Amino acid sequence: MKLAIESLKKSFIVGCSLLILAGISMRFYQINANIFFYYDEGMYLTHNIGFLDYMQMHPPAGFKQFIKYLEVCMHVALSDGKALWFFIANLRSFIFDVNAWFFTRLVSAIFGTLTLFLTYRFAQRYFHSAWIGLLALGLLAVFPSHVYYSRLGIQEALSTFCFLLGMYWYIFPKKFQLRTILSGVFFACVFFSNYRMIVIPALVFFVEIFGAFAQKRGVDWRKYVYNTLTFLAVVFLIGNIDHGANTKITFAWMFYQKHLAATQGKVEAELFNHFAYPYFIFRFETILFGLFFFGNIYLISRKEWKKLLPFALACCHMVIFSFALEKSVRFLCVVMPFMVMAVAGLIGYSWQKLPTVRWKNILLIVVCLMVGQQFLKSYHIMHFQSDYENAMMDLKKDDSLPTVLSTQFKVQQFFAMPRNTVAAMPHQINHLVMFFQRGYRYIVIDPQAYVSYTKDGARFSQPLQEPLNFILTNVPPKRVYEHFSPAMLERFVLEHNVNLRTSLAFLQKNQDNKLGKLYVYDIKESLAILAKYMQSQAR
Repeated sequence: MKLAIESLKKSFIVGCSLLILAGISMRFYQINANIFFYYDEGMYLTHNIGFLDYMQMHPPAGFKQFIKYLEVCMHVALSDGKALWFFIANLRSFIFDVNAWFFTRLVSAIFGTLTLFLTYRFAQRYFHSAWIGLLALGLLAVFPSHVYYSRLGIQEALSTFCFLLGMYWYIFPKKFQLRTILSGVFFACVFFSNYRMIVIPALVFFVEIFGAFAQKRGVDWRKYVYNTLTFLAVVFLIGNIDHGANTKITFAWMFYQKHLAATQGKVEAELFNHFAYPYFIFRFETILFGLFFFGNIYLISRKEWKKLLPFALACCHMVIFSFALEKSVRFLCVVMPFMVMAVAGLIGYSWQKLPTVRWKNILLIVVCLMVGQQFLKSYHIMHFQSDYENAMMDLKKDDSLPTVLSTQFKVQQFFAMPRNTVAAMPHQINHLVMFFQRGYRYIVIDPQAYVSYTKDGARFSQPLQEPLNFILTNVPPKRVYEHFSPAMLERFVLEHNVNLRTSLAFLQKNQDNKLGKLYVYDIKESLAILAKYMQSQAR
């Protein structure tokens, strides 16, 4: 019997080690490739691009000038929301060069990997079990959505690491210490990379109250107040640099989001939308993972309150963000480590309580099946591709200086020089004519059109605005690229989700993946066909 147990332990260690190696490999696979999917990735990298181009032509002559350049980047970053991520994106010019577009993807991969090992330490200390810690590490290593966000040029992997580290230093040790202050500093870093996380004091309050209840102790008000005051002090002290530039722009944007939620949210406020986040868990992380995660409800009946904190925190986060207008998968990212901790904790608890070897074998088989499914999903994510760069390179073969109007212009500007040869596709026909008269020759239409160019203004509704709808329907494309795979399009749509029914209806219409393709059109030909159509309608 002892030999069987030792063999099982060795197999568990080997299996988790392989998952960890595979997870790290999937995060860094082709990370230096120009593979982008979102408008925000382009927005972060083209931010302050004029100064970065200047710095490229006039590199710092000494340390003082180097510091001056850093100061400029800092001040410009503070003039916008998500200042920390903007500043990090600018650092590529100091480390590589201004055209090192992969830099933000590399940063995400690094912080995604660091999160793995921090998750192990957190789970190991919280559950007092290295085995549960190792299982949580293995699960997060191949967790599909965490692999995904660790490969994107957006801030989610960074904010997840900072949030997890902030929570780790808040919960451990149990009494107020210097790490409580450091926790507040890292929580502020989360805010400066994702302003929606202004709700952190509410989440920390929930953790404190839940911890007091589970451990049958009093609420440590001193610890909570000092942590929250540190968070607010850093947020407003840094935010008030340059006459409060960051505070003004960030809070103005938050109030605008609140206004949108109060107006458009009335249309979107149906009960089904409030279940978007549980739906995302089952759809993207596998049904088995969803069952294990919500299986933590069983621990409530057993009054195992101490084991429930990771599950309770993740659910609290989902409830808070279910009232936002936009219900995106990325809003779950900061609690993904807690989700895998909750699942690992339940598996560990079940393993100890199951009475027979037969039931333990069944549990082992189910866990292996879940991990296998997640590995396959993550493997496909690792191979996601886009054709923004390919489209521009092919146009350059036909035209030495192609001029393009694109529905995803921020990303396609990466591959154009000068960058103003790629501009945003206009929303009106007369503006399209004006761009043509100024020398623009091509139109690129991609899935971003269903976010920014729909006729009724609602995301993923059809048809598109004119003239895009007419062009897609009546003009033969110059080139067609496969662009987003069905799985990538699914993530793209639910990443921009506002109304879940509309988003799912859009995905159901994606026959032959037509909605995920990238189309290139000739503007002259498009306007000629449009003119003939308008003449025929006028007769």
